[in-house]
Amino acid sequence: AMHMERSAMHMGRSAMHMERLAMYMGRLAMHMGRLAMHMERSAMHMGRSAMHMERLAMYMGRLAMHMGSLAMYMGRLAMHMGSLKYKTIDIEQHLHQIRLIL
Repeated sequence: AMHMERSAMHMGRSAMHMERLAMYMGRLAMHMGRLAMHMERSAMHMGRSAMHMERLAMYMGRLAMHMGSLAMYMGRLAMHMGSLKYKTIDIEQHLHQIRLIL
């Protein structure tokens, strides 16, 4: 009977330990779940911000392209202006020569 009692006590203790362990495991699982949720949320946010960044990069790229074409136009315009200036100088010289002849 004593043996039975002792073994029953042991069983009770081990059952208590198991219960505690189960509680800890449950808590751990809850924490893990929460952590997973947070991770998911942050991942979502990261994804969203990455998308925004991508869009922004695209816009920036387009803008850079436009700026480049604009710069090309400006360059061409400057060239034309330069040649125009030279032409006007030539005309002025011709006029001057004509005046001298006259």
